[in-house]
Amino acid sequence: INASTIKLPSVSDDNAFAFAKKNRSRLFHNTPIIFCGLNNYSPSALQGFTGITGVAEAFEPRNTLDLILNLFPNTERLILVAGTTVTAGINLKKLHNELPAYSKRFLHKEVIFSSRSQLQEELQLANDNTVIILVSMLNEPGGHYYTVEDSIKMLKQATSRPIFTFWDFVIAKTPVLGGNVIS
Repeated sequence: INASTIKLPSVSDDNAFAFAKKNRSRLFHNTPIIFCGLNNYSPSALQGFTGITGVAEAFEPRNTLDLILNLFPNTERLILVAGTTVTAGINLKKLHNELPAYSKRFLHKEVIFSSRSQLQEELQLANDNTVIILVSMLNEPGGHYYTVEDSIKMLKQATSRPIFTFWDFVIAKTPVLGGNVIS
């Protein structure tokens, strides 16, 4: 990378943002940076930095959980499906912060994706009172990342239960449901 040719670096998601902050003086000669898609953003992330601005990604699980109960009032179980990325962990933590308020309504189970066969085995447990929430895109621990379409395709092959998401780009590309989605 030739730092003199980069006039305005733009980074997306937490890992890219951390990389840009760490390597800013070496790669970008302290030029301004624009970020998007940061999860659990707080102003402290910019402490000690100037010339950085952007848009955080903040989803509110409570509204989607409420919608699930309104559309599927017999829901007794949620299956939270996630990959192994930093973003997946952040999203699961945010969901776990909301789930105690619903503990009398349904149980939940996490499925951390490791393979197609593991996903199919885990989702075979889904009965008529189960709803699936895709918490993040799927990836294999060895590093293979699946597209939005492939992630949903695997879920659809494994279960006929409703699948919810928190992102509009997933709804736009696939046959899933969303509640309070972010763009």
